[in-house]
Amino acid sequence: MTPCYITSEMSEDLEKALELGLEAGITTVHLRKGLFGKEVQDIVPDDIPRLQDTFGKFGVSVGVLMPPFMKFDIDDANRIAQHHEMFNSVVATAKALGTEYVRCFPFGGAADVDYSSARIDDYLGRIVENLTPSVRHAET
Repeated sequence: MTPCYITSEMSEDLEKALELGLEAGITTVHLRKGLFGKEVQDIVPDDIPRLQDTFGKFGVSVGVLMPPFMKFDIDDANRIAQHHEMFNSVVATAKALGTEYVRCFPFGGAADVDYSSARIDDYLGRIVENLTPSVRHAET
């Protein structure tokens, strides 16, 4: 098992978060936000060298990128398309930062919809259908 932590839950200041993690002996981080003022899904190629230099300076590696990918109502088709684009960008960031892992959600839902485990069969096919384009991209 590899101990890890979400940097932004230690501090919104990335370097402070890395220092705190090292004090605890943890050298693998999960990234969500607090990345020099950006969230992980907003990282662009020009940001990568600074992040790589910072992680190298502290001797840490990236375990998982944690964008809010598909964390919304499954019935929002426009947002699904936008999130596939976001995912493609996050995959490129993940590769540049040395990880193969990007967290995703199996959608959320409107407050008036029953998403209990008893109803999983009603949604599982739709979840798979809507995640498939990003899964295929990740496999390339």
